[in-house]
Amino acid sequence: MSEKVSRKSSTSSKSLSKIERRYCSCIMMVLGDKKQKQARKENPQLTPFGLCTHSVYNSKGLKRTNNPECGPYYKFEKYPIESLREYAKQRKINITRNNKYKSKQELSKELYNYIKKTYKSK
Repeated sequence: MSEKVSRKSSTSSKSLSKIERRYCSCIMMVLGDKKQKQARKENPQLTPFGLCTHSVYNSKGLKRTNNPECGPYYKFEKYPIESLREYAKQRKINITRNNKYKSKQELSKELYNYIKKTYKSK
């Protein structure tokens, strides 16, 4: 699994550990996976958070003690558009304009603005 969330944001003073980066990367990958998306439609209790906790922490005999703030560490332009759309839906960000999907660039910009506003106050 590639580690794509290694960029440290200026909005946070603490960087993520290697296992937290893996967990954050897993969440974005699962969000964009079409099979997982279909499974979540059939069973809403399946979440990327549970799947990634199991695959990253539990399979190594570890327990996740905190919930890492992944948002400030994502480089959205490196992820597929499907992952970005699902991430935006989770954050209640509109993914369409005039009944057409926003481009990857537009959606990335909007997600960065959301992250800046959300984590600025923390």
